Order: sequence, then C-alpha cells, then structure tokens
Amino acid sequence: MFKGLTRRDPTLQFYRVISDSKSATVTGTLSGGGSYPLVNGERFLVWFTSPETSIMWMATRQGGPGYGPLQVSWAGPDATVGELQALRWSFPGPDNGPFAQPPTSYAGYGSRSLTLSNGGTFGGGVGDVALNSVAASSVAGTISLPPMYSVSDKRLKIAIRSSSTQLLGLDPSSAKSFSYMIPSGVSEARAFVEVYASGTFVASMTRAAVAAGGSGVTVEIGAAPTPIVPIDGATGVTTTTPFQWSPFAGGVNLVVFVPGDFHLPSFYVITTDSMATIPDLTSLGLALPKGAAYQWIPSARVPSHRCDDATGPHGELGLTTDPHQSASGNTNNFTTAP
Repeated sequence: MFKGLTRRDPTLQFYRVISDSKSATVTGTLSGGGSYPLVNGERFLVWFTSPETSIMWMATRQGGPGYGPLQVSWAGPDATVGELQALRWSFPGPDNGPFAQPPTSYAGYGSRSLTLSNGGTFGGGVGDVALNSVAASSVAGTISLPPMYSVSDKRLKIAIRSSSTQLLGLDPSSAKSFSYMIPSGVSEARAFVEVYASGTFVASMTRAAVAAGGSGVTVEIGAAPTPIVPIDGATGVTTTTPFQWSPFAGGVNLVVFVPGDFHLPSFYVITTDSMATIPDLTSLGLALPKGAAYQWIPSARVPSHRCDDATGPHGELGLTTDPHQSASGNTNNFTTAP
C-alpha cells in the first residue's frame, strides 16, 4: 500500500511477467586493448543494455579474444534495440573471483549498436567489439558513519548510457577512506562508489557519484530505521495497532510485514511517515490472519520525498543509477490477535 499516492500512473517495475520473457544469445570477438589471451590480473567485461532489459553481463578473468554465449533476457516486445559494450582492465591482488579489487588501470573500451530478436543466436561478427584506448583518473574520499556502525565493504560501479550500473570491483576493507581509478573520456559514463555499513542487526548503504580527479569526496551513511513499537514478541496485533520506527530523514519508508507461514499474505506499506498500521484488505479477500506469527522490518530510501517518487522506473521498486541511500532496520516479531 502506498500512503499518500496521488499519481494515476504508478509502475511497479519490481514485478515481471515470466510468461512474457524473451531471450537471445550473443557471441563475439574482442579486438584492441592489448594482446590476448588475458593473463592473471586482467579482466574484460561484456554487457548488453536496452530499455527493456536489466543489465546482462559476463566477466572473463582469463582468455579471449572470444566471448560468449552472453545470455540476454527481456520482457515486452519480440525485439529489443540496445548497445553491446566491453571494457578491459587490470587489478591488484589475488585472482579470486570475477570481481576482485577495483581496477588500477584500463586497457580499452568499445561499444556497438545491436538489435536482438526473441530466440535468436547472434554471432558471425555481429557481436564483435573493437576496444579503443581509455584513460584512467583517480578519485578519493572519506566515509562518515553513525555511532556504532562499521564499514562492511565498498564497491566501485559504472553506468554508461544506461539505467543500470555495472560492478567493476569489490573492496572488502573496513577502512573509512577510499582511493580508486575510474575510466575517463568515455561518453556519458558515470562512476559511483557504494559503501555498505552495518550496526547491530541493521544495515545501511550509500551510493555516491564520483568524478574523475575528485579528491575530497565524503560519503555519508545514515543510521537505519529501527523498530520502536510494538516491541519484539508483541501479541494481539490487529490492523489498528500502530507500528512506529525511528525516522530516516528525507526519504520514503518501506515497511514489510512477513508471515512465518509462507502460505499467508505479506503486507507492504510505503510511506513518508515513521508510523503505519497493517492495511485492512478484508474487502479484497486478504484479511489479516488470526493468531499468526509475523515479522516486521522497516527500511528506507533517500532521496524520495513523496510516495509518488517511489513509483515508476526510478522509485522504491525500480532500477536507478542516481545517487541514493538505502537502509534496513532490525526485525521484530509479533503475533496477531486470535
């Protein structure tokens, strides 16, 4: 339930009709950006984006210049028009996964337009991508944490002419500072640093935009909303029982009421307030079950100043490349009235 919703065209992009899913595969060969095959400490990444797809990617630690098959899926039309992109870089440290430490240098980037049709296999040169040299610039900053929070990890991401971000590297250190290299000179490229922090049974994340050459970036982490009432283990809860949590300033809150028995209904409330009740949906055949065990978890997202902002492709349930904060509080248990 959206409390205070006024727009008449809300879109919940979180849900997708599986029966409407379309798919295609792409194979190809990369050229440029250095010699092949790749050696230890090198990566190349190939991904496809279009208005209908979430980002579809494949990372290769060694090998090349061939790649594939890249599996692409989307919902909606039988054909999707998008862009095939590839990026190659070097990184430090052990070769322990497709995404290790953030890159220290970039060898090349390339892209090409590509139209995919449902059920198609696209190779024979249509998936080939030529990489051109790309420069790298440094970005550095510090992290501001609430009391009793610590850094869990940091992630370097990039978005290039897309509504989705692509992970470039993971930094598992708990240091409250960072210094990374990001590609520069790529048209419409935006880089982001995501910082994940945690307290006692709570978690918070901030995505901050970073510009090449920036040295004074400060990433602010907000304290996650935490339950106040009802207390953990409360009984006799009804649709008039008030649920209250600590506010997360400047954002929209998502409160989830989850049953212990998955056969029972879950309830969701999206609101700008720091108090809510479980929606009474009896008239829709979704009455709150009697004597049932439930959990409730408050979470929040900034900046969304109205419930209207929390709908559509860049809302609470959609994808966005915009800088934002999100946080999830700890879980309280309760039992509904008999």
